[in-house]
Amino acid sequence: MIRQIVSLERVSIQTKQRADSGRWIGQLPVVNSGNAVPVCTVRKQLYYRRRKAEITLINMQELTLTSRMVGAVFRSRRLVAVCVWTVAFLLMAEATVRVRAWVRRGETGTQQGIYESDPQLGRVIKAGAVSRVGQAKTTINKWGLRGADFEIEKAPGVTRVLCIGASTTFGQPDDDDAEIWTTQLSERLNASQKDKHFEVLNGAVPGYTVTQSLQNFRRSLARFNPDVVVVCHAATDIAAHTRRQFGGGQGVSYGMPSLSRHVEGVSLAYELVRANTASLRAGQFRRNRDRRVDQRGIERFETAMSELIAECQKTQADVIVCTFARAFSADQPPATRARLAATACFFNPQLGVDGLIDAYERYNDAIRQAASERGVRLADADRTIPREKACFRDSIHFSTLGHLRMADLIAEQISALPPQPLTQVRIDPADAVQ
Repeated sequence: MIRQIVSLERVSIQTKQRADSGRWIGQLPVVNSGNAVPVCTVRKQLYYRRRKAEITLINMQELTLTSRMVGAVFRSRRLVAVCVWTVAFLLMAEATVRVRAWVRRGETGTQQGIYESDPQLGRVIKAGAVSRVGQAKTTINKWGLRGADFEIEKAPGVTRVLCIGASTTFGQPDDDDAEIWTTQLSERLNASQKDKHFEVLNGAVPGYTVTQSLQNFRRSLARFNPDVVVVCHAATDIAAHTRRQFGGGQGVSYGMPSLSRHVEGVSLAYELVRANTASLRAGQFRRNRDRRVDQRGIERFETAMSELIAECQKTQADVIVCTFARAFSADQPPATRARLAATACFFNPQLGVDGLIDAYERYNDAIRQAASERGVRLADADRTIPREKACFRDSIHFSTLGHLRMADLIAEQISALPPQPLTQVRIDPADAVQ
């Protein structure tokens, strides 16, 4: 058998140095010996060492994979723990806020329970619903209007007044039924005119634009055959206008229910946080102070207002259109103006305070123009109700004094109306959509 002799003398100096430590040189293993090594032994050593290296590599890969899996498990468990603690914290916060509400107000829910979804209008008032916030009570009658029940057919000698608008007409959650200006209006009219009996209906829905009120009047309000219709709109139309023009933003939206609307409907803590951080969030929109609403949106509002007036006039009702009152104005000190406009800025984040003042002034001018063109009476609340904190709970919603001022203004306009004719166009209740 022929043997090949591999001698250390045939390798380089570098090979010798590595051979002394038992390391490999290329594909040839060497041993710490000056004697010749059989080729078969070299091949066997080479095979075993390669096999050992492969096994070691496989073990290392398995160990790495195992460690990754263990790490992923620990990370997922940590994530689950964070989620559990977050949910627990939110539930604890919600429970705390509801206990606080029960102690302070005697009620733990939100006012969202008085609404129900509607495919055309977004939401409508739920008939027969009742909401309490402390001592304030919101009562919805069987027709889905705020206030006491009434019969759809008017009794002889009754003058029926229908008020259309949004939250400034419907009232805030902490406005009692007896406090809102529609109730005050009924009391004033019946007290001042002994020979007549007035029935005031509150057909407003918070968050409605004038277009939604037009649809709601056609669908369900016209069946009540009002003798007088009072229209008060602007704030939600401005919010819708800014969203169309500038896009996005918080704003008010009562179209199909959003996640925010669902959360607001079930969480008192969320509602409390929103209410108490409005002024803080309003400050972040100062960069929009040079923005102004475009004239096209105002013309769109004026057209919709004219359509609503015309629709009301089809029932032979006298129409009174109100300009929109607000707490803030350009002649106030900057700090006061910013504080009083905080809520309006929150619902119109695309505009600064000056932009909002400009929008309200131009919208009120559009209301005056629509009233003049349609030949109806104008109740100029914008110029009559003082722009001061005493008359408002926030930027636009009335305080107790503000409700009284508004009721006095509308009562004055109704008292100045000419007598109603003996015959009127009647709308069959069966023709109205329930």
